[in-house]
Amino acid sequence: MLRLGINALASDNNTVSYQAFYQYLDNAPVFFDVGISPGDTIELTIMQDDISIIHTNTGITMNVINRAGVETSIPLGLASAPALCGYKNAAWMVSQAVQSGTSPQLDIFGSISFSEAFVTTTSGSPSAGLRLWRTDKGLAGATSSAVWIEKSV
Repeated sequence: MLRLGINALASDNNTVSYQAFYQYLDNAPVFFDVGISPGDTIELTIMQDDISIIHTNTGITMNVINRAGVETSIPLGLASAPALCGYKNAAWMVSQAVQSGTSPQLDIFGSISFSEAFVTTTSGSPSAGLRLWRTDKGLAGATSSAVWIEKSV
């Protein structure tokens, strides 16, 4: 499983810092400091051979690229990642942080939205077996082993 997201870290002096990250199951996360603040728009993309994080407010872009079995990372000597080929499910989610059994106090974002979230094949067509339906919170979909929602507030 590959996770790509935004991490909020509360320090001892009650300040919160935000970093984008990716993480493969059973491995330590790889963090990117791209200057994220509450209210910023961050574009996260996972493709068959590319992971990208774009801070749309500043234009900062971070990529981890896998091409033809050769793993390279740009810029700033980022860690390489295993090939993404063969994975069949995707999910969009918001997870609440838990620290010592309680949720830490973080900045209030108001809402977290997923927009333009979709799954396609390498040809760009919708993923086989993907079924979509409307909900009161946006467009949702499911495969045989994953359920996701496009927009969550």
